[in-house]
Amino acid sequence: MLVVSQSSQDAPGQAVDAPQETVPGTVAQLVGRTLAGLGVGHVFGVVGSGNFEVTNALREAGVPFTAARHEGGAATMADAYARMSGRVGW
Repeated sequence: MLVVSQSSQDAPGQAVDAPQETVPGTVAQLVGRTLAGLGVGHVFGVVGSGNFEVTNALREAGVPFTAARHEGGAATMADAYARMSGRVGW
């Protein structure tokens, strides 16, 4: 992983190596943990082979997932969830 340094002792914009253990797991797991940490209350979407990893990571992070048959239906569900609960529904 490469991080651009922001410290005053390094030259501005100098690339430095970051420790590998800073972000363990896959991108899908990071997305799941991040959305859970941001307080996303529920996720609505279309299940498919392209998002199985993200769907599973969301569930592992404790974010419920409701499957819809069409993305328009999922968007409507998320909108209704947000309006009724006051929480973010994606």
